[in-house]
Amino acid sequence: MKSNQSAQSDREKLFFKYVWDHTGDDFYASFDIPPERKERLLNKAIALMENIQLPEEELVLLLTKLVNDGGAPDTEFLAYVTQIAGYTRSKILSDLDAQKLPRPSSLEGLISKRGKFQTHPSWKRAAAMLILRLREILIHLSEDDWKSRLRALDLATYPGYIRQERAKYIGHYAEKVLAEVLDRLEIPFVPKQKKDNPLYGDVTLELQRESGESEKESFDLIIPHDKEPVIAIKSTIHTSNTGQYGESKDKLEIEKARNLLDELSRKSSRKIILVALADGVGYKSNREALRGLFQYADEVVQFATLWKIPVMAAKELGLGHVTVEFYGTNTDQAEDFSEFINKWEVGLGCNKCDSGKCKEAKIGKIAKVCLLKD
Repeated sequence: MKSNQSAQSDREKLFFKYVWDHTGDDFYASFDIPPERKERLLNKAIALMENIQLPEEELVLLLTKLVNDGGAPDTEFLAYVTQIAGYTRSKILSDLDAQKLPRPSSLEGLISKRGKFQTHPSWKRAAAMLILRLREILIHLSEDDWKSRLRALDLATYPGYIRQERAKYIGHYAEKVLAEVLDRLEIPFVPKQKKDNPLYGDVTLELQRESGESEKESFDLIIPHDKEPVIAIKSTIHTSNTGQYGESKDKLEIEKARNLLDELSRKSSRKIILVALADGVGYKSNREALRGLFQYADEVVQFATLWKIPVMAAKELGLGHVTVEFYGTNTDQAEDFSEFINKWEVGLGCNKCDSGKCKEAKIGKIAKVCLLKD
């Protein structure tokens, strides 16, 4: 019989064997390619470029004119020039903070109020900052082919500009994929909106104590619903070094979730399964957090092992028999996770889906999951 330390080591090795290669994921890669810009945006940018040697005050007036689209704020153009200037949405606002100037809560707020064009008190300063950066960049470009030059700038600056938004979406991407799989298999879950919008809000479970006090914990998905939870899912995806704060956060959050679910389980006389949906190379620098997930979660699931969740859900809810067919290099999973497969009575190979009782869902290039309903 293996020691706890040896078993832990084996789990870590398997985790990193199947760690998500986000660089090869189409969803991830799509964020780095900027959209083709509308003619309107290009023409406005060219007007700015052609006048880039004007004095700062005149350029600020020109930029103010360009972001005013007949009384409506052209927030799309503002975002475009902000990107080309090398700023992110939040960086220009934090630079206003550093100068102890008032600032809106969003980039759009610099030129918009209640959907109408209205400049913020700090707009002139923000515009001057944009002009300073734009002048440094654009003054070196030739006029021969402005649109090609703009596209080159777009390709160079877009990945940095979109980085924060991409991080948010990627961090929740696993929830979207899981929600799509559960939906195709007709396994009930909340919130349903996750399959269309991975940033949709979490579900809160609440524990009412006899003292009148309550304790709450949020989960990314609940199966089948929050009124009678059977499986509660916490998602933690890290595609880069999580840093010193991330090292304790994941472990603390999963421990809190475990404690609350244990108390709710005692009240309902049914154990609520806690799943940590965790993946990413960030855990290589964050082993302690990963060990915390293994310690407190009933199951740690990755992109490559998303099939485990519908397996557990179908069994716990009595929905039918699940079979899994692995693709390519993932065929090793049948042996690597044989203990799980035996415990949950998973069939290998989806060859019984000719009947109308069978639902199936593909998980990318990893596997196909089939649910044969009783």
